[in-house]
Amino acid sequence: MSGEVTYFRKRFIGGFNRDDVVAYISKLAAERNEALDASEEMEAELEKLTAANNENTKSREDLEKAIDDLRTQKETAESYISEFRPKYEELHREKESADDEIHRLSAEVDKLNSENDELRTQLNQALEEQKAESGEEVHAQQQKGVKPVRKEKRPVSGDTSPVKVRIGKRRIDK
Repeated sequence: MSGEVTYFRKRFIGGFNRDDVVAYISKLAAERNEALDASEEMEAELEKLTAANNENTKSREDLEKAIDDLRTQKETAESYISEFRPKYEELHREKESADDEIHRLSAEVDKLNSENDELRTQLNQALEEQKAESGEEVHAQQQKGVKPVRKEKRPVSGDTSPVKVRIGKRRIDK
């Protein structure tokens, strides 16, 4: 099978040399066996390559499907972005406005708290002065021998519920 031309020696009495023919057939059988082994190896290699190709084809198809899914997700995300961007910008403006209003109101609350503290201080001073003055009146009345008059609570206008005052052991309903 190597492409050589083989010549057989002829015998003296008709035909070819038997040893040459047997050697030639043995050589052809060995070449045939080598070719069959090589063919089997090639077939095994072909099967491996075919399996690898099929696996690569499947992997490629899976990757293409994943790419398509990602493209779809990207398009969906972009549509959400375009849909919600105006709402986001509006809410962001509202938040900034609310932050400004909170800052303004916080400053106003601080100012009112300061004014409240000043008014409390003035009220406490006025109450202290009033206590001092009423204490002097009571002291002066005690020196004169006059018993102090207890002021009773009067109903607030519109309040018709009776006021109960306890003087000593008697209870008086007004």
